Amino acid sequence: MSATSGTFCVVDSTAPVLTFSPADSSTMVAEDTDITLSFDEEIRLIDNSALNNTNVDSLITLKENDVNGDDIPFDATIDADKQVITLDLVSNLSSNQIVYVAIGATVEDSYNNAISAASATFTTGDSLPPTVEIAAVITASIATDSDITFTFSEKIRLINDSAIDNTNVGSLITLKDTDANGTDIPFSATINSAKTIITINPTSNFLSQQIVYAEVPANTFEDFSDNLVPQTIKTFTAEYLKTSLSNPLDEKDVVGLIEAQIESAKRMIEHSTKPVLKRMEFLRRHNDQNNLSNQGIKLRFLNTSLTEMSSALNLSSFLNKSSDLFGNDWAIWSEGSVTIGKTDESTISAIKKIKSNGITLGIDKMVNTDQIYGIAIRRESEDDDIGAVGTNFDTDSLSLSLYGTFPFSEKTYIDSSLGVGLLRTDLTRIHESGTLTGNRKGEQVFSTVLYGAEFENEVTFSPYGRIDAGYTKLKSYSDSGKVA
Repeated sequence: MSATSGTFCVVDSTAPVLTFSPADSSTMVAEDTDITLSFDEEIRLIDNSALNNTNVDSLITLKENDVNGDDIPFDATIDADKQVITLDLVSNLSSNQIVYVAIGATVEDSYNNAISAASATFTTGDSLPPTVEIAAVITASIATDSDITFTFSEKIRLINDSAIDNTNVGSLITLKDTDANGTDIPFSATINSAKTIITINPTSNFLSQQIVYAEVPANTFEDFSDNLVPQTIKTFTAEYLKTSLSNPLDEKDVVGLIEAQIESAKRMIEHSTKPVLKRMEFLRRHNDQNNLSNQGIKLRFLNTSLTEMSSALNLSSFLNKSSDLFGNDWAIWSEGSVTIGKTDESTISAIKKIKSNGITLGIDKMVNTDQIYGIAIRRESEDDDIGAVGTNFDTDSLSLSLYGTFPFSEKTYIDSSLGVGLLRTDLTRIHESGTLTGNRKGEQVFSTVLYGAEFENEVTFSPYGRIDAGYTKLKSYSDSGKVA
């Protein structure tokens, strides 16, 4: 058999292999690093044109955190072999910065094999030293029996890389009288499990007005990236802080606040009951009418001069309108009120200024001339100012009443009602230590039975009796606030 020969070529069908540097998921990367994208063969643009230092920049994405982050400025170049793209950062990266770098399917080899879009994310190292805050009870001073805390911005260890614990931390903190040259103040120290908070407890109380010098010495602690904690110093003045308040009942504003809450609860029951009784009286007097709907809003002033002025101007007539919304069987009614006034200061209680407003909405039905029943809802708000420095309370109430009037004859009848109510009070008390606030809830139940009659013989005899009963349960509460 004679020898034969032939010629053939192998076509490259594999896309260039891309390698990122720093690699994906790298950590502790230097902040001044250059970023490179290396290919295992020569690359060009997918339109077959050559890559150069001018057009390569637009192919690369460089952002903070992820693809949605802010752009990181850079200048890109490509080497003479068209295999390595280098990103030269305009400024160094920052400590613990997350960097996202990506390239789309925008380059190919000489055989038209385009790469797939690819990206890498890496994190720079920690180059910032921890900060430390030295604090006690309040900013500039400390109570004579205060603990002092040293709070670090990140986990710390000793500079020889060993751990800090309750057995060695006490020797690492400085606590002295007056200044760095003062006498040592004995204390015990602990560190939390996260290694971020050191608490020192002085063995004895400080003296009042004693100057206390607290220090984190230099070259003592570091973070887990070997960044040293700088020397940190704070000086406090020790003082006696009030540990108990005087008897609050010795304060006129407190007594006035207590009295006002009691008086307000009574007013809520009174304001829920009176409109219902007036309604039943109206029904008896007008039971021969078809339209028993009636709207009534009244202004009430604790000051008699204002009351007389309101009556003279007939203000209520401008606020009321009547309508029959439910036909002859049911009637709707309303009555509103505004109360304004004050009670004078006494030997134990502060002056109280009262402002309240509320409205009652009711619906009732006349079954027959001997039986009428209905239901009413009252919504009321009260705002009382106690004393002259800003102590006050706001109460919102809601009550529901069932009522009925039962005429035995034209001039003999029994009116009765039964109701329940809810109270919510927001209190503000101005004290020498600051502004104290709290809130309180309450529940009410109340009832009224009224009997009226008129008997005529040679003389007219008009017996009348009314029994009112109410019970209010105000829940306990506490007020709190910040030292002024």
